[in-house]
Amino acid sequence: ECHFHGIQSAKEMSICLANYDQPLEIVGEQISLAKEFFPDAFLDGKRLFSCADTLMDEYLKIMKEIGIPSASEIPMMYFVNTIKYCLNNYGITGKKLYFPTDEAWRNSIFNSGYVAAERLYFNVPIG
Repeated sequence: ECHFHGIQSAKEMSICLANYDQPLEIVGEQISLAKEFFPDAFLDGKRLFSCADTLMDEYLKIMKEIGIPSASEIPMMYFVNTIKYCLNNYGITGKKLYFPTDEAWRNSIFNSGYVAAERLYFNVPIG
């Protein structure tokens, strides 16, 4: 029997983020999303999987700030939304950052729907 759960550690984040570094076949071409959105950093050897510790730290800071138990799992939907937001808004199609910063990850978490959903789930008041 398989038990499905959300993200529970930086190691799990790094495994998921590594998939954005690996090429995937799109219309017959091998394309890495990390390379497409952060091309200069990718050419310099930077990979999204290396952001796992920073990203986990940002999630934990936000959990503490808004009163979400730090042992909570991060639902995969909101984790993926965080990555998508970061790619689209801070990569080549957005602010054109060289590579995601702590602030970019933090803002991406807030814009993923995660905070609103967790506040609702844990009945944490706004403000």
